[in-house]
Amino acid sequence: MRISNAYVVPLLFILLSCNKEFEASKTSAGAMRFYQNPSSFFIHTALPTPDGGRIMVGETAGDGFIYKLDAAGNEEWTRYTEGERDEYFWHVTNCADGGFLAVGATKSPSKGASNINFDGYAVRYSAGGNVEWEKVFTSTDRASFYTGVELADGSFVVAGTQLDRFQNVYLTWIVGLSADGDQLYSRLRRIGLCSSVGLSLAVAPNGLCVLAGVNSESCSATGFRSYQTFATQFNPKHGGQQWTKIYSNYTRGYRRSPLFPIMTILASHDGFTIGSSFEESSTVFAAQILRIGINGEELSERKYHGLGFFLFQQLQPLGEDGYLVLGASFEGDSSTTNFPPYNASMFQVSSAGDESWSSTIGGVSTSSIAFVARVLPQEIQVSGFYESKNKEQFHVFTYFTDPKGKLKNEK
Repeated sequence: MRISNAYVVPLLFILLSCNKEFEASKTSAGAMRFYQNPSSFFIHTALPTPDGGRIMVGETAGDGFIYKLDAAGNEEWTRYTEGERDEYFWHVTNCADGGFLAVGATKSPSKGASNINFDGYAVRYSAGGNVEWEKVFTSTDRASFYTGVELADGSFVVAGTQLDRFQNVYLTWIVGLSADGDQLYSRLRRIGLCSSVGLSLAVAPNGLCVLAGVNSESCSATGFRSYQTFATQFNPKHGGQQWTKIYSNYTRGYRRSPLFPIMTILASHDGFTIGSSFEESSTVFAAQILRIGINGEELSERKYHGLGFFLFQQLQPLGEDGYLVLGASFEGDSSTTNFPPYNASMFQVSSAGDESWSSTIGGVSTSSIAFVARVLPQEIQVSGFYESKNKEQFHVFTYFTDPKGKLKNEK
């Protein structure tokens, strides 16, 4: 059973088909690896892991799932939430001990959910995939966590949104957790005039947290049709707010998305970088990168179009070399109901904001999108999802490129 589309962004969070045991098909000249997996998964977040692997979370048939790939792309383990009602994972974060924190939402009463809609949900996994603790955070109405982060002392902060039915708006929701998952505090904030949702957390060098998200220009609980990006800094020990900034030049959102775009915030010694998607017009999408200072002041803003239409999925740091932007791009008109085939894409942005190189992998199948990369000195390993030729399923792929994104078997 699928979850309510109030929590699904259909364009970017794509249907992936897989089962509990990966079976890799033949690769092409060592440049690409495909996986044939018959059951349906929605992937919401994929991250590189410190051991060189990847960790992915999402939902399948009403269950949340988390699965771990090793550095060679082999499955290490898969876990399912197995609640009696709908639940999902939206985000996963790496923990210092090699484990993971997965967050999302659940309706399952056996786990403590008290809402006919959704309550906030968090599960701590060990490095081997064992559940260390599982917690549900009840709300007065529909709620979900969309991001989480571990602090230096092993405690956590998670964030998302909660519906205030009385005001008929979504409020940004920030919750502090102990290392054992016990709630330390809960803060609800109305950022801007109408609804708002927290999408991505980062920890600054001074130990304070910054949450990036979007606020709607329309005071309605039905969704985020247009938005502005915001950032808010707070003390993770008690949730006390330090500053909040709204960036007025971010005024358009996905017309096809019921809620909001994908977003990533990264911290550095001199500020923060926010990556997300931007709709410049009804037919032109771009990746946008916003740089802000340590006090939230806007420093720069750039847009990148790929082939002309770029679907942002992930922003990964490359140290002094800048950032790797992953997603998909295509040429053509997006105003029609049926999108043209889109291809897994990535490009590097220097610390100064200039595009260093770009790579688009066409011909994988009908469509594909890049989610996560492992960047090595002589190779980039990119994992994502591709559409089957009959357009009925999506499967996992990994392709191997040189440091400039060129397929290994290309001349």
